[in-house]
Amino acid sequence: TNEGSTFSLVFQCYVELLNFEQTILNMKPKLLRFVMSSVRDQVNLFPFTQFSDIKQQQSDSLMKSLETNMQKYLFQLIQLYKQDKITTYRFIYEINFLSTRSYNDQSQYPIFPALFGQQAPDRDIEFRQLKYPIVFGGMQRIQTLIQKCKDSLEFGSQQPISSIHFSHSQTSSWWQMRIEPFTSAHLILQNCKFDAPDRLFSNTFSQFKNALTNQQNCEEVIAELFYDPSFLFNVNLQEFGSTQAGEKVGNVRIPDMFQDAINYVDVMSQFLEQKSLKAQIMQWVQMVFS
Repeated sequence: TNEGSTFSLVFQCYVELLNFEQTILNMKPKLLRFVMSSVRDQVNLFPFTQFSDIKQQQSDSLMKSLETNMQKYLFQLIQLYKQDKITTYRFIYEINFLSTRSYNDQSQYPIFPALFGQQAPDRDIEFRQLKYPIVFGGMQRIQTLIQKCKDSLEFGSQQPISSIHFSHSQTSSWWQMRIEPFTSAHLILQNCKFDAPDRLFSNTFSQFKNALTNQQNCEEVIAELFYDPSFLFNVNLQEFGSTQAGEKVGNVRIPDMFQDAINYVDVMSQFLEQKSLKAQIMQWVQMVFS
């Protein structure tokens, strides 16, 4: 029918759109199934699916064709990635796209890796092991978490390693509360007032230290950390108050090893593109998205 033909045409256009925005990843079967289920969910949102004369087998056939084409296309892109023809930033961005994450949805904001296992103003940066959640930290932290799990099992319960996801609806507004529309989003989430100064994002060193010491924190970072320093400046001169230590919250404080916020973001982008991290980035993607 005309309606069925319209559905097929729109669906094929949607497939072509996905092919334009594909990713590169040596996907394990589990991750590929996740990607395909995400695509299937998106297809179900099409209003054309309400037409009663569209046969289910037509949709299944198209989905099977899409999956086959994706596998072929991904294989080709893997080769490009291995040849360093696509940056790590682009790689992670595409993965976020395929998993239906978007800058237009705070609850599904793109996830990027927090690279550091240790960061202090007076010492060199140490990269974390990206194949583990950031909550794992070093070996001492891992032992603490193992003991925590053992203790919970002894009492007949099973406690999660972390009660916080890699990214959630407040992540983007917390990082970018100094610029709109995230300032307004933060205020809405905090009943029209800024959170307590000590809990605001005010110091990059404190942020990574908290991530490594808070046993409930598994949060990663936002993409802007690698290309846009504007979220580090209090450009709208918001009054965030002062911490208990008497420090006024304004621009985000940057470790002394960096010249300024712009240099900080530039160095972060260079760290992300280091070839020595490439294998770990693949492991991080498997951990977060599968």
